[in-house]
Parts: sequence; structure tokens; C-alpha cells
Amino acid sequence: MTAEQQRIRIAEALGVQTEGWWCPHCEREVAPAFVTFQETHDPHSEGCGRPVEGMPIPDYPNSLDACATFEAWLRDHPDREHDYGIALARLSIGEEFEEDGFMPNGWGYFAVAHATAQQRCDAFCAVMGIID
Repeated sequence: MTAEQQRIRIAEALGVQTEGWWCPHCEREVAPAFVTFQETHDPHSEGCGRPVEGMPIPDYPNSLDACATFEAWLRDHPDREHDYGIALARLSIGEEFEEDGFMPNGWGYFAVAHATAQQRCDAFCAVMGIID
């Protein structure tokens, strides 16, 4: 799965709106009724008259800040949070990971704490069943 596909699939799993309009000038969502045929924020509806674009989707595979949103969501879903921790440990530590968390070299927690955004996305997708 490409990074773009992964971004969209994660956003959909979290219920992030992926369709609609966004005004970058006003920094807010714009209802379709307030978008002109020229795809601008309708000035007759208190809009700025500038071009609108599709809803922004967080760049999960490249941003730890974006990953923090799904990690926060996981805290409200303890079963999946546990599975995510196991999946992330397997991805970031590799073959040395043991189910009880014991790391022969003592660097296990360090490796998980320093997992990349891509590793975190891959672990989240595995836990959520997002496979392509």
C-alpha cells in the first residue's frame, strides 16, 4: 500500500472526514453550499472568495504528531492498544522481541519509543486489519 493510500485508510478508520471542502485562508471546513462553481469560498455567504481545496488528511506515515492522534484513539480501546504495542515492538525491535517484553540487550523500550512514523502506521494498520 502506498503512503497516500495508508493515509486515507487510517483517516477512514479513525472517522476523520476525508471528503468535503477546506479553506486554507480561513483555516476551516466549508459546507458545499458555500463553495462556488469556480471552487472558491463564496463571498456572498461570508466567505473570503479565495480557492478552497479538499479536506486535509494528516500525513500519518511522515509525522509523529499525526501518529499521536491514532495513539490517543488507541488509549480508549485497550484491547487494540495492547495489540498495537506488540505489533510496534515486533516492527521496531525485530527478531529479538519476546512476548513478555524481555529484551536480551536491554534496548527494547528505547527502540519502541523511537519507532518511526511509518513503523507506527504499519503497526496500526496491522492491528486494525487495514491490509492492501
